[in-house]
Amino acid sequence: MTMKKIAITLAVIIGILVVAKTVGILVNYTIPTSSNEPTIMTDSHIITTSLKHPSAGQFAAFHPPLPEVPNQKQIYIKRLCGIGGDEIEMKNAVFYLNGKNFDEDLELQFSFIVDDQTYKSINKKYPITDANKVSDNVYQVNITDKIAKEFGVESKKDVQTVPEAGPPVFIEFNTDGVWTRDNFGPITIPAGQTFFMGDNRHYSYDCRFFGFVPEEDIKGVVLGY
Repeated sequence: MTMKKIAITLAVIIGILVVAKTVGILVNYTIPTSSNEPTIMTDSHIITTSLKHPSAGQFAAFHPPLPEVPNQKQIYIKRLCGIGGDEIEMKNAVFYLNGKNFDEDLELQFSFIVDDQTYKSINKKYPITDANKVSDNVYQVNITDKIAKEFGVESKKDVQTVPEAGPPVFIEFNTDGVWTRDNFGPITIPAGQTFFMGDNRHYSYDCRFFGFVPEEDIKGVVLGY
């Protein structure tokens, strides 16, 4: 292929990509937070396409119904965990979709409460960037289930049993006000609505807090990550 043909081919490809981005067929984003770690790391670059509709388990871009900024069209990237008609439930930080364990094949991240020695052992092998010293010998660390299992601290997951201050989880359905990020439901997703969560379950602001996302507010499916 001559240099002229190569240049023409590249120009055509660039033109197609520019048009695709302009009309929303392909859109690139940079992930600004740790809410989807360890699956999608902070500062990762991802591409979404509006030509596909997401199915449960896929990551997608959407406009969240944020009560604090109702007129702003922000974009969030989270994992689709249910659609209209699905029954969802969270029991002791394990998510169930239509009665089945949705989490069992995922690598997720949570907060764990560990002693000083365990914290130092984990930090030596897997440098911890997110940790809080609770007391002289106790740390709250944000690590994956895989690391927790390796160090034998699976039972130390910081499962929330008492609601935090502020609006309760699923405020419009949580009539008793006792649901938490780790224990809620069962609840059936209304028709035309969807439910998203981040893989960093204890550091993700998602549908558990701001409510369901209308299907029409989904803007694209993430292509690889």
